[in-house]
Amino acid sequence: MSSSSKYAPVIVTTLCRYEHFVRCMDSLARCTHADETDVYIGLDYPLKESHWQGYKKILDFLPSIQGFHHVYIQKRERNFGARKNFYATRDYCYENGNDRYIITEDDNEFSPNFLDYVNKGLDKYENNPKVYAICAYSPHIDLQPFSKNIYASYGYSAWGVGLWRNKVIDFTSYPQEKNIHRVKQWLTSPVACIKLFCREPRILYTLYRMINKSMLYGDTCTVTYSILNNLYSVFPSMSKVRNWGNDGSGINCEAIDVSYIHQPIDTATTFDFDDIEIKETEMKALRKHASLSWKQWVKFPYQIVKFWLKQGITNK
Repeated sequence: MSSSSKYAPVIVTTLCRYEHFVRCMDSLARCTHADETDVYIGLDYPLKESHWQGYKKILDFLPSIQGFHHVYIQKRERNFGARKNFYATRDYCYENGNDRYIITEDDNEFSPNFLDYVNKGLDKYENNPKVYAICAYSPHIDLQPFSKNIYASYGYSAWGVGLWRNKVIDFTSYPQEKNIHRVKQWLTSPVACIKLFCREPRILYTLYRMINKSMLYGDTCTVTYSILNNLYSVFPSMSKVRNWGNDGSGINCEAIDVSYIHQPIDTATTFDFDDIEIKETEMKALRKHASLSWKQWVKFPYQIVKFWLKQGITNK
């Protein structure tokens, strides 16, 4: 990395998932450059009785964390909720003068070269206006005949991601009504819908579900914004992270899917970037992985047309 760059701090938020949190921190501590990396931990306060056992275990574990340059810990005195807890922890990171950072929830397990990969990516693409993020996760699919060790995509994954402060677009930090209105604007714009449908039909389906349920998914909003504004995230061809959160313990993954915990991840200790052109990497395997199921294809056209008609009537 250039002499002007520094190792990005890692932001970790948690509450009561003790086993996940310990696994995450242990894997981070084994990463190359961990001893030169600051870690910001935001520990939320229990909201209900079931949170207390894991919360107390995490409290007992925090003093034993080592292997990093410095560990900053914020313990909430009341329940913030996952979103507010993250933003408060990130603001603390900002206050210490950081202009780039790495975020992860407590349910990720990282490769030894995770920090090396993300930091080199943040340095390499800092001044490239087309690159929005350096993502560490990549689905376990066969990318052949693609031979580069990284690829660019409109996609986005927060399962360990490096970001620059001056490039971040916050889709969930504003009042929810403002962001719901933004999603409605996307869905009622013919130009936006055509562009989204041509790139990734699943996004339209998910945006519709967000409006229908009045729920916001930050990753989906980021992908939508990236497609509409020709921005890209950089991904490794082999994942640097394995996620354990699809065990039903998370707030966004209620269904249990153990396949993610068996995903192979990189075992190397360092990473050197191949040179690629920053544009959507056309790979059939990726397109197939992101496609709608046949049930979604059957239901979606009816749902989106019904939405358009309703909005048209409402807007008159």
